Amino acid sequence: MTAPAASTRIIDRRSPASSRHLQDVSVFARKHLSDIRRHSSESYFEHGQSIAAALREVSADTTLIAAAIAHDILVLPQGKAILQQSPLTSEEQALAAGMHRLRHLHIDENTKDLDRVIRSFSHDSRLLLLRMAHRLIDVRRLQEFPPARRRQIARETLHMYTAIAGRLGFHRWRYEMEDICFSIVQPKHAAALAEEFAHMSAVDTICIDRTTAFLLPKFREAGISAEMSHRIKGLYSTYRKMVVKRRKFHELTDRLALRIVVPSLED
Repeated sequence: MTAPAASTRIIDRRSPASSRHLQDVSVFARKHLSDIRRHSSESYFEHGQSIAAALREVSADTTLIAAAIAHDILVLPQGKAILQQSPLTSEEQALAAGMHRLRHLHIDENTKDLDRVIRSFSHDSRLLLLRMAHRLIDVRRLQEFPPARRRQIARETLHMYTAIAGRLGFHRWRYEMEDICFSIVQPKHAAALAEEFAHMSAVDTICIDRTTAFLLPKFREAGISAEMSHRIKGLYSTYRKMVVKRRKFHELTDRLALRIVVPSLED
């Protein structure tokens, strides 16, 4: 996502005061971070905008989003002093500092960072959401990292971050991270499964469309207001189930699912 597109998403449907505050923070961050590049080649300003836009997918908390925009101020040699001069509130500065302390965190089978994780997230649980959004953006830009770092991020994400996303209820983030990282960690298996899904794509679409077309009139006849959505099982969750259950692709019975939301338990 480009910085202008991210900026639009960040301030979308906000109060005038919140919009002005986030715009002021963005201007400040752009001034100090636009010329510094990350390993993924994007500037630190673009990175902060991307994290803030990702957070906007799950939260409208202005404090969180402002901290995300400017948290990389602390990578500067005089970062602490510069952050204190920023438009961020004291609460936002504290969140930015907490986020910065976790920037080299590794949550994987090596538990050396576990104490730091528990201390940080128990002190302020919002840091977990900030950390998850940070990892999501790194995963979305994995191809821009050097190969060794790319594989490290992918393995670590599959090992721990996707499970955390699932526990938080951020299933869209979880499935997105799983499939991207799966293609890095197990490229041959991922490619083979992608071919299977492509082969079944037309049939899957017909099944979903016809089932939806059958059910919606039934709900209307019963006077029930229903919202329907669907999902097609992701590559990694399919692979994992094939391994655990020792089944072949065509033997899986839950590749397609419909979610039906109605107003009451009686409905």
